[in-house]
Amino acid sequence: MTGAARGLSGAALLLLCGTAMAQASSWSVTCDAELYCIARTPLTGTPDAEARLKIERGNSDGGRVFVSVGTGPELAEGMVVAIEALGGGLRHEGAIDKVYRGNEMTFAEPARGPIVEALRAAGRAQVTVQFGGGIGTRVHDAALDGLTAALLEIDQRQGRVGHASAMVAWGSATGARDGAPVPDAPDQAAEPPEPGSPPAIMEDFAVGSGEIIYERTGLPAQIVAISDAYGCGLDEALGAWGAKALGLGQGRRLFIVPCHNADINIESHVTLLGPDGMATPLQFESPPGENAPMRPTLINPDYDAPSGLLRATAFDSPEGGCGTFERHRLLADQLAFELIEQREKPDCDTTIPNPEDWPLAWTIDEMGG
Repeated sequence: MTGAARGLSGAALLLLCGTAMAQASSWSVTCDAELYCIARTPLTGTPDAEARLKIERGNSDGGRVFVSVGTGPELAEGMVVAIEALGGGLRHEGAIDKVYRGNEMTFAEPARGPIVEALRAAGRAQVTVQFGGGIGTRVHDAALDGLTAALLEIDQRQGRVGHASAMVAWGSATGARDGAPVPDAPDQAAEPPEPGSPPAIMEDFAVGSGEIIYERTGLPAQIVAISDAYGCGLDEALGAWGAKALGLGQGRRLFIVPCHNADINIESHVTLLGPDGMATPLQFESPPGENAPMRPTLINPDYDAPSGLLRATAFDSPEGGCGTFERHRLLADQLAFELIEQREKPDCDTTIPNPEDWPLAWTIDEMGG
């Protein structure tokens, strides 16, 4: 199993309206001549008839994804905006650091970042804007039906289907896309341009090198932002367990960051930081028979650089005598891991102390891999 699109059933609902706009439930998709594409849906539940939620992206290969909120009442720097995916397990909150033309603010993340993935997994979202003053706090609702179809439309128009950079229909391709990438540009509705790229990382970060980081200030800002977007209790978890920054060579590092403190099962997210400063939060498969969605975190993950294997063990008892053990293999050219083995031990005793020796439950060999 490699990269795969999930939740694509909504694609059948996508209707083309002429050549400029497509509609998927309440979501509309438009792209300008440079293929800067925007998926929009209205925000409801308050008197603010102009409120909207947008997901937009330029056509450059490493183009980030912007989750933007626009309103009628005037936004200002320092106001707090929160996006919550109801049922998607994520609430992202942050202060406005810039108000763009059209009275909009935005959160930026990489393709398949935590905000958009949580919205795709949810049925409804709430957007809260703390205006203060005479307006106070307004809570808006957003319907998410059709979101996956809308993002797939953007992937298709930008020629990303089957490419590692796609938001939905991602795969292994890393070469040229249909239509050469062009610089990101705002459309005629004066959308916010993509901010400047982070400075290049000059260190090589040799394979097998690494460090453990125990304070938030020791992590790159991109990694902290992803932890906060996932709702991690970062400060407590870092002090107890530390985050691992592991060299993959060619200026790349793998960050294993604990999300919450616990006695035995430590939930962590795993993020790849590239030489250009682009952070890619990784998702993880379950065995195909479980028909489960991709997971944004693993329990007790540990990466072995020489083999390229990421091990994860979820214990079902405080003594660690039972549970589930997994191996995931790094697909370096796809910025992803694939599950290759799962072992399970349901009996909580000490007869087989090493999880790597627990009974085999599934292997990729069954799929011919």
